Amino acid sequence: ELHRYLKDFCPLNKKEADALANSIRDINNPKIREDSIVKIVDLLPRDAEDINKIFNDVSLDEKEISDILAIVKDY
Repeated sequence: ELHRYLKDFCPLNKKEADALANSIRDINNPKIREDSIVKIVDLLPRDAEDINKIFNDVSLDEKEISDILAIVKDY
């Protein structure tokens, strides 16, 4: 399911998308669910406002947001 979605909608190629998703999973934060990872890979958020739109049902602190943004900026 994730791979098909990434293939259809992601601006990154499969290898890049998988690497980004795995890097976000490596944070090991239980607040970051698989559906949120898919949105991050799809939207490539660039700031805290973008992150908060993805995590509208979960409250992330500044460190959690900066950790995600630090990973995404490499893509």
